Amino acid sequence: GESLCFRVFSCEKNAEIPKNEYTKWFDYDKITGVLCLRTYRDGDRIGIQNGSKTVKSVWLEHKVPAEQRRRRLFLADDAQVLWIPGIRSCDNYRVDENTKTVLEVQRNGGK
Repeated sequence: GESLCFRVFSCEKNAEIPKNEYTKWFDYDKITGVLCLRTYRDGDRIGIQNGSKTVKSVWLEHKVPAEQRRRRLFLADDAQVLWIPGIRSCDNYRVDENTKTVLEVQRNGGK
């Protein structure tokens, strides 16, 4: 089966951010509300540079089959979607030079 592992740690200056499909780093202090793993809700949005787009449009761009869309789990907080594993993460939660605390999410197994 598929699982996600979470780790929160202090960010060091010039930390090397993993660039891979299975590990994502987010600025923990930018997260608003409660983090949860959940399925799609109508109107879900994910942040991109200079705005946001609907999760539905992201799925269409990546040719995710319709029958998979409602079953797929992703990471969200009260404001928006942080990460659709295997597809894209939210630009609004990126680690930057002001980041003090990092949320690391690692995906194991599954596709």
